[in-house]
Amino acid sequence: MPRTSSPRPTRRPSRVSTTPPMSLPTAVAPATSTAIRRSQSLQEIGPDRITESRMPRLSIKRWLCRLAPASLAALGAAGAFAQTPLAGVRRLVDVIEVNDHEDQVDLTMVFNCSMRYVTSLPASEGKEVHIQLAPLADCGVSPMSQIASETPPVSGGSSIVTAARVESMAPGQITLTLGFRKNERYVLAQGVDPRGLRLRLIDRARGRGKILVGQSTEQVANFAINLDSQPKPFSEADIQRAHELLKAPAFVSEAVVDGEKWYRLRVGPIDRRSEADRLMNLALPSYPRAWLAIGDDAVTSDANATVAQVASPPVERMGSDPALPNEELKKLTAAARTAMDRHEYPTAIALLTKLQRQPEFPDRARAQELLGLARERSGQLAHAKAEYEEYLRGYPHGEAAERVAFRLKILRAAEAKARTGREVKGDSLGWEVTGGVAQMARYDGERITNGAVPTNTPVPAAPTINQNALFNDADLFARRRGETFDMVGRLSAGYDKSFTKDQGTVGNATRVTLASIEVLDRSIGVLGRLGRQAHNEDGILGTFDGLFLSWQFKPSWAVNAAAGYPVEQLIIAPQTQDRFETLALAYTPKNAHWDASVFAANEQYQGFRNRKAVGVEGRYLAPRASLVGVIDYDTQFHSLNTASLVGTLQLPARWSLSFDAERRNSPVLTVRNALIGQTFADLNQLEQVFTLD
Repeated sequence: MPRTSSPRPTRRPSRVSTTPPMSLPTAVAPATSTAIRRSQSLQEIGPDRITESRMPRLSIKRWLCRLAPASLAALGAAGAFAQTPLAGVRRLVDVIEVNDHEDQVDLTMVFNCSMRYVTSLPASEGKEVHIQLAPLADCGVSPMSQIASETPPVSGGSSIVTAARVESMAPGQITLTLGFRKNERYVLAQGVDPRGLRLRLIDRARGRGKILVGQSTEQVANFAINLDSQPKPFSEADIQRAHELLKAPAFVSEAVVDGEKWYRLRVGPIDRRSEADRLMNLALPSYPRAWLAIGDDAVTSDANATVAQVASPPVERMGSDPALPNEELKKLTAAARTAMDRHEYPTAIALLTKLQRQPEFPDRARAQELLGLARERSGQLAHAKAEYEEYLRGYPHGEAAERVAFRLKILRAAEAKARTGREVKGDSLGWEVTGGVAQMARYDGERITNGAVPTNTPVPAAPTINQNALFNDADLFARRRGETFDMVGRLSAGYDKSFTKDQGTVGNATRVTLASIEVLDRSIGVLGRLGRQAHNEDGILGTFDGLFLSWQFKPSWAVNAAAGYPVEQLIIAPQTQDRFETLALAYTPKNAHWDASVFAANEQYQGFRNRKAVGVEGRYLAPRASLVGVIDYDTQFHSLNTASLVGTLQLPARWSLSFDAERRNSPVLTVRNALIGQTFADLNQLEQVFTLD
């Protein structure tokens, strides 16, 4: 019996497509950020390829993933309000999700259709970033059309992102502009799914086992290690034990959690991230609940804060010794720097004190600052304060005056707490709830005239209304910070009121973009998130309903797993006939400039294997350069879904060089998209005519 022809693997459709879309070309981007080459269209399955002979149906095991259906009930209720899906993309950006954890800050941009990342200005640093994107074919945007402006909703991160807007600066392209509360360094990358984009803030890492981005040995930051917390005060023996174990100043701070006072045993301040990581690894065997804090005391993070001052011990008088030759001064300075790098602080103090007694010379101010730093790291806090004060008296406008003043303020704050026992208010523990509402009215109409109006038609033809709608968005973000557990709940939803009556448009639609609950347990390094969420890493294709788990089982290693139901349309309830699972292993060397992860992804649709892929992701983040690479290979169709390399290099004189080399299948290969261009409703019907060979 002759075999029937099998449909070629096609691509995942747009998230908002309603009827089976036309088959799309494969977009292949060469090594440039401004050009794109399109291959020939995929061959469609024509009626002439269908024969009357039918093969027996395949026997395929089916099983359903059961993931806390009660937590997804709200999504199902919201879907009851939805009517027929949109006839075309009405909004290009669904939501911008900000995830602010102790280890990093990630911004996930979720698009309503496939977008190609073009470039960003500035390339890697600024208080505002303009991201240029090119909508692909499933967006239904003409290459020469001007796209209407949008104001996408932002979920969370009110203290990080201040504004977001979408504008069309050039025909066929959009510009997504993000405003930050302060100057930020960042890196952008597009994952496997072109319906998402990730932006990571690279100078905000606070947890252990994360990327170190170019922190110099002199960089000053107010790190502290929280060794333990309890509702009763720590004894002097506890404080002394911590000091002897870590060879660093130990003190006790206080925080109020849900009306109850907690006492924190801490060591600090610590000025370098590498030193903080070293002390953290040293403390963990004795203090398994230890965690790293940055600027979470109001006194040490507020530059205008005042603390009580006490008299400092005397310092060596400047210029009290005869001047040494320049070569001898250079040798002493180099030897002192070497001793500091080797943590030989007594040796460094002796050398720097000798330099301090010298008359003025070019490196005199730097030697004074290093002397204060050496005394601080050796635990001589009172002497360190005196040396810092001497620097500010002698060099009030020196290059390091600002950071020396900041170090002095931190030392005074720690001393004031240890001496008086007064409360130092930390991050507002307990519940913090933020949110917002937005409303946007849009009217888009056109009237076409060609020549003079005929005499028998005195009234011009009525305009064609393409869109007349009112978009309503609401966002709710709730966070609870605790000594051991953090909880985050977020809801981002909207309601679109349409005033058009055309058959090609929809009526009113309710959108649920995000609806999730997240729990982080610091003591065991486990994070779990349940509900509707956006994720564009580890082979996950954008938004899904389900569960995401991450376990940091060692300081440099973590396992990430996810399972659930992909979300194709935000205005309907979860679709359980399509489910997926992913597993990833992430590695971040301690104090390194890079990290990497490998992943495997599997997806089922109506009992058929829809997608099976493996891949690798890597990031290199240095002070003046960044490089992000993604590879996704489909083992079922033996096709390279994505190979992407995006980088930025900072050049002198405020110049920067950026490049983007990509080859990707857009959209991603899936078996389900064999329905594109067919009249069949599901794969079971299609299998009656075609085989899976």
